Amino acid sequence: MTPDPRNPDPRNPVPQAPTGRRWPRIALWTAGLMVGVPVGLVLLAVIGILIAANTGPGRHFIERQTAALTDGTVQVQGVSGRFPDALLIRHIALTDTKGTWLSIDGLSLDWRPTHLLFRTARVDRIAMDRLSIPRLPAGQTDNSGKSSSQGGGLDLGVDIRAIHVGRIDVGPDIAGTAASFALDGQARLAHIAPVLKGVSVATLPDAAITLGLKRLDRDGALALHTAVSRGRLGLHLTADEKAGGFATVAGLAPLDPLQLTLDLEGPRDANRLNFALKAGEISSNINGVVNFLNGKTQLVLTAHAPEMVVRDGIGWHEVALDAHVSGDLHRPVGNGQLIVDRLSSAGTDASRIAVTFDGHEASAGQPALAHLRATLDGLTIPGPRPTLFAAAPITLDLLLHPDDADAPLDVDLSHALLHLVGRVATATPAHGTFDLTVPQLAPLAAIGSVALTGQAGLHGAFALPAHPSGDTSLALDGVVGLTGGQPQAVGLIGPDGRLALRVRMGPAQGAAGGRAIRIDSLKVDGQAMHLALSGSQTGGNVLDARLKLAMDDLRRVLPALRGRSDLDLAVAGPMGDLSATAHLDGQLGTSGMPAGPVMLDAVFHHLPTTPQGTIMAQGTVDGAPLSIAADLEQDAQGTRTLDLGHLDWKSASGKGHLTLAAGKAIPLGTLDFQMTRLADLSSVLGQAISGAVVASVRTSDSANAAVPSTVTLHLNGNVSTSAASVRHVALDGSIADPAGAARSDLTLAIDGVAARGVTGNARVTARGPQAALAVTATSALQNLAGAPAALSTAFVLDLPGRAMALRTLQANAKGETVRLLAPARIGFGAAIGVDRLRATVAPPGVGPAQIDIAGSVKPALSLNVAIDNLTPAIARPFMPSLDASGVISARAKLSGTLASPQGTVTLTARDMKYHTDFSGALPAASLDAKAQLAGTQARLDATAHAGSMLDLAVRGTVPTGAAGSMALQADGKIDLSAANAYLGAQGRQAEGMARFALALTGPLSAPRANGTVTLANGQIHDFAQGIQLSNINGSIVAHDDRLTIDHLTAAAGPGQITVSGSVGAFQPGLPIDLRIVAAKARPLASDLVTATIDSDLTVRGLLASRIDVAGSVAIPNAEINIPSSLPTSVARLDVIRPGDDTKAAADAGGGMVVGLDVTASSPGQMFIRGHGLDAEMRGRLHVGGTSDAPLVTGGFTMRRGSFNLAGISLDFTKGRVAFNGTGVTQAIDPTLDFEAERGTNAGTARLTVSGYASAPKISFSSSPPLSQDQIMAMLLFGTDAQSLSPTQMAEIAAAVATLTGGNGFDPIGTVRNTLGLDRLQLAGGSGVGNGSGTSVEAGKYVMRGVYVGAKQATSGSGTQAQVQVDLTRRLKLNTTVGTGGNVTGFTTPENDPGSSVGLSYQFQY
Repeated sequence: MTPDPRNPDPRNPVPQAPTGRRWPRIALWTAGLMVGVPVGLVLLAVIGILIAANTGPGRHFIERQTAALTDGTVQVQGVSGRFPDALLIRHIALTDTKGTWLSIDGLSLDWRPTHLLFRTARVDRIAMDRLSIPRLPAGQTDNSGKSSSQGGGLDLGVDIRAIHVGRIDVGPDIAGTAASFALDGQARLAHIAPVLKGVSVATLPDAAITLGLKRLDRDGALALHTAVSRGRLGLHLTADEKAGGFATVAGLAPLDPLQLTLDLEGPRDANRLNFALKAGEISSNINGVVNFLNGKTQLVLTAHAPEMVVRDGIGWHEVALDAHVSGDLHRPVGNGQLIVDRLSSAGTDASRIAVTFDGHEASAGQPALAHLRATLDGLTIPGPRPTLFAAAPITLDLLLHPDDADAPLDVDLSHALLHLVGRVATATPAHGTFDLTVPQLAPLAAIGSVALTGQAGLHGAFALPAHPSGDTSLALDGVVGLTGGQPQAVGLIGPDGRLALRVRMGPAQGAAGGRAIRIDSLKVDGQAMHLALSGSQTGGNVLDARLKLAMDDLRRVLPALRGRSDLDLAVAGPMGDLSATAHLDGQLGTSGMPAGPVMLDAVFHHLPTTPQGTIMAQGTVDGAPLSIAADLEQDAQGTRTLDLGHLDWKSASGKGHLTLAAGKAIPLGTLDFQMTRLADLSSVLGQAISGAVVASVRTSDSANAAVPSTVTLHLNGNVSTSAASVRHVALDGSIADPAGAARSDLTLAIDGVAARGVTGNARVTARGPQAALAVTATSALQNLAGAPAALSTAFVLDLPGRAMALRTLQANAKGETVRLLAPARIGFGAAIGVDRLRATVAPPGVGPAQIDIAGSVKPALSLNVAIDNLTPAIARPFMPSLDASGVISARAKLSGTLASPQGTVTLTARDMKYHTDFSGALPAASLDAKAQLAGTQARLDATAHAGSMLDLAVRGTVPTGAAGSMALQADGKIDLSAANAYLGAQGRQAEGMARFALALTGPLSAPRANGTVTLANGQIHDFAQGIQLSNINGSIVAHDDRLTIDHLTAAAGPGQITVSGSVGAFQPGLPIDLRIVAAKARPLASDLVTATIDSDLTVRGLLASRIDVAGSVAIPNAEINIPSSLPTSVARLDVIRPGDDTKAAADAGGGMVVGLDVTASSPGQMFIRGHGLDAEMRGRLHVGGTSDAPLVTGGFTMRRGSFNLAGISLDFTKGRVAFNGTGVTQAIDPTLDFEAERGTNAGTARLTVSGYASAPKISFSSSPPLSQDQIMAMLLFGTDAQSLSPTQMAEIAAAVATLTGGNGFDPIGTVRNTLGLDRLQLAGGSGVGNGSGTSVEAGKYVMRGVYVGAKQATSGSGTQAQVQVDLTRRLKLNTTVGTGGNVTGFTTPENDPGSSVGLSYQFQY
């Protein structure tokens, strides 16, 4: 019986649950269901994914979905292993539009996903069998400027226990050459968030990284170990690469091997840095302390690079750096110096670059300052004016004021050709101003081969943005004045042209992005031209520009034009699909034609690819209406169409419609043009013209499509001008099927040609199809180069096959005839060859040269060439002065290809002789040369002989192309007298024997030479200049790219000149370093100057740009003779004197610059003689500047001197010689400044000698002022003119004749030179014996500073001996011993006939 719950059994009570505990249990159960079910479902899903990913179908699904989700740019193949913690992938490829740019083979990843719960990414091992990166991805952009906050919330530790990549292959686009590496290492990073947010040394988390990179294809390795902990940083990096590494592959072999060491150790705010780099022979070191927290440093930097050429055209003589710097970039402190000597790079050379730095902190009331100065000497640049900047140094001064507001930087760039000064506020946002001055535009314009003279001055201001989204702005205002050169530019701009520019650059607006350039305004205003331009180019290459150009006077453009013009031009649209409109309005006329209104409108679309447009012009030209309307179009296939609606002006009219298909030469359609009176153009052209012309092009269209169209051409006319005329010209004929297999029937006849004295006629016919077009041409000309000429030829052209069958050819000019012996076929297309060409070239009066060529040139080379009986006479009709004889023959038998030729080439020359007045004694020369070609190399064997004058042999291999190396040995001897055939005509002579044994190796672009060249018993004479060098002996040793002069000596008079040093003959810029020492040498002995010199000079620099000559020249003895007139043995010199109005002989910047720093001195015994002058000088001068613009300071002052005037000797009271001439003549044409006085009771008479040695000026003056005859009487006889006897008057006449150069006879000078004396003169009116008599004085320097002389009266009444010793420069001891005698007037030390001992002191007043 079932108990009734409504009536419980008292014997079995039912327990009752408490009501308050049931509801929490229910809630917990419900919540568990709500949370557990989703978690369970997720867990089941994850488990399902894990299970699926570790099955074959699941892995294939992952591979397919990866490619689908990345649009095929990521491809995964061969997924295996255990997903996700032990994953294996056989191949991964990353691709772009160009293909695969990165691939991974054999990827293995062992990691522990559960560690992500503890915010750590732990990787036990990541390995790859091969990582290949052949190139960078296409279209890669630089996003370095974009900021990102991604990763800011990710803060994981990274722990990679092992990294291994068995092979890393890098392509040449990345490393410069293909390279292979292997990588091993490990890495631990405590937190990755600081790295993702932007890494800096201050925020680097604790880390430990060890990496080892080893090259597999070369001997090289890199090792990196870092240890970062709280407050400390440690890093050790080493790199070692042996020879043949990246530098060698990049063409920088001298930079191999490479060794690099970098050590950082210590606290982050006081980290010790040690850096060492050795690349080849280059060494560099940086040592010191770096505070990475505030960017301050204390560093010592050193670097040194010896002389080297790192690659073709790039090299230096020496590089040295020594610097001590501290502080930071905004407040540098310290000092340093960088020197780069003889730098060459890609055609730009510099003799020396010197950079110095000096910076100090604020102290003792002085503000902080940093100064950097750079000086560049001897700069040469590529182009027509390479040495434009070489004459003067370029200097750059940068002066930073870190304590001033905005931390300004002063900039000063200076050169003789330009000057730039400015100030830049370096604080953000940076801004500044600058001023550029160009005093002379001509030298700078010459760089672009433009002739312009004038000056320019610009003021500019710029501002950089404070934020990347801002604009950079530039403003320019200035004056450009043109005063000469191109007439159009000078006429339009003039001397006061104005320029104003306002431009901005910043981010482009809109979806296209990128950068935009906005020209707010560009204005150029000249005296006859006004230009205004504004517009912009946005990031999507969309252009929107407006231009207005007004020319007020068209005569400024062309002198014959008259009128004005105004042009408005607008261009808009994408760069590949532009639209343009132009409107021209003005008045147009010429000097002979009244100006009339002219208007032109043009509208074009779809520029530049498929332009379509309309041109319309109308107006009045030469009083007649002009009207032109035309449409032009080009479609996408390149077909061009011209629709000329009408052209009407005076007797000219035309219209037509022509279409020219792409690749076709003949247009189809109709065009008619005629001008029945060419005289209508006379006013337009500005010269008389007459004649008429009628031309037409017509295409006949056939109703039958199978019948091709025919183009008929017709031209008929005549023309005559003052310079040339054609009596009749006619072109008639037709071209059938021009769009297909064209067949021509054309005749061109030109009759009655007359131009520059040449008259004649010509006729050409062309008939047949393109594959067999028969062409004939005949021409007969009179007075061509002074002789008749004629041409007659016939050939058949195969235009599709690019071949020609030459049937006949005969040409004659100036008596020389070229004749084709037999028909020949010539290919000039893909196949180039000759089958077979035989011809003769016959000069007048000489047997003909024969030419025989047969074979192919390409694609296969199979060619035979024979040339016989070729003589120099073949060039005589065109070089009448050529008088040479001999016979040349050549043979060639070639096979292979042009890139790799095989075969033999021989050249023989016999009895070669050049006939001149100076070459009669030279033996005839012979030459035998043979080249055996073997692909890229050819073996050469050549010998040349010319009696005892020349014996030369060259043997070895040379490359047949630009690439490859040569290995030649040259041996032989050359008698320098062989050059006298050429030198003799210039008044020069050379003697001596040069022997050489040289080996030339290396590529043609960088040859090397090793061996010696010796010179024995050499002599050089320049009879015009008086240069004489004899007994020249020495040798030149070649070693690789340098020639070293090994003690080259030459006798020069009683002394010797020695030259030593080196020349970088095959180095960039041709560096030179020579020393020239002269000891008691007399290299110059001419009618004007004979000098003995002691010198020590150096010549250094680059022969391609600038050399500097420095040192000293002492002149212990010299004689400068003043001739009455220049004798015939001395060439007249073109002396450029100060103040002369003459133009420079050479354009600036056109050749090598020679810098000068030479000191010349003479202790005495420098004698100036001639025109009665006999003086001894001494002094010192310095020559600086350049050879084109020398700066001469100092001079020579008189030590003693006299002037002999009609037998009367006048002693000089002062004298000076200065070398003020310019150019090469300054050393042998000095200026003179001498003055002699004679006092009498009537006053003091003076004689002054001035001017140049080659053109002296002698003048007279007196105190008080007297007439010239009175002064002459006082100077000669010590009395007035009224007291002169007839004999004395005759002596004055003789003196005047001497002074005016009427007699160049100098017997005293001849005797003095014969006896070897330093002084010999006749004196009258003073001296020994009777004062009114004549005396003879002679003397010589027996040693330096000791002069011994004697004076004898011609009457025999007195004799005197004199000894003078120079105690100091001005103090002298004088001793005389004499027999006594009478003296008229007062007795002075100069005329005392007795004995005396005394001191004299010279001074200037």
